[in-house]
Amino acid sequence: MSSADDLSRTLPADALRAALSPEVVSTDPALLELYGQDIWKICRRPVVVLRPADTSGLARALAETARLNLPVAPRGGGMSYTGGYASDAGPVALIDLSRMDRVLHVDPDAMTVTVEAGCTWKTLHETLKPHGLRTPFWGPLSGVSSTIGGGLSQL
Repeated sequence: MSSADDLSRTLPADALRAALSPEVVSTDPALLELYGQDIWKICRRPVVVLRPADTSGLARALAETARLNLPVAPRGGGMSYTGGYASDAGPVALIDLSRMDRVLHVDPDAMTVTVEAGCTWKTLHETLKPHGLRTPFWGPLSGVSSTIGGGLSQL
């Protein structure tokens, strides 16, 4: 590994740790290895995984990556088989939305729900069940880890 590769792995993570909460920033080698993979493809590991807990944390994380000129790739449940978040394109910060997993509001009268992007279809189904409601789409066939944000981004 060249010294330039060493810098790309340490400097952005150090700067992100300084700007964001430590629980948001991870450079754990096992996590980076896992998050460098899609279901069917192994790509370059991200240089850092960012796990914001809400939209304000996400905004801060994106502002910091923009300031560092560090490309980002979003990851929902990690159930993609399209190469949607795995990349060979160079240093990338992977934004893991799994902590943004809440159903924020259910309005049974208007038949609307508001969820965070990392909310799973399973969580939404379980939240709506006591109201006697369900969505017309139950999510992709990828399983209970599939997120609403990821599923809807695939149309």
